[in-house]
Amino acid sequence: MIARGKAAVLPFDVPRGRRKLSRYLGADETRWDERFRRYLHDDPAERGTVWLRLRPSSLTATDLSYQV
Repeated sequence: MIARGKAAVLPFDVPRGRRKLSRYLGADETRWDERFRRYLHDDPAERGTVWLRLRPSSLTATDLSYQV
């Protein structure tokens, strides 16, 4: 998929990150892989963790499936 549009780099928001990770990994953080827990518990400024917000003006999807 190719997305074109305006983008912005935003500071990492820990509560929002927790909500998003919980949606896909479950509510029990102790069962998450360590790399995901680090996003929430390490200092985002030290790690360089940020959000990228993209407001697409166009999206292009290509079928990359193949026949065996």
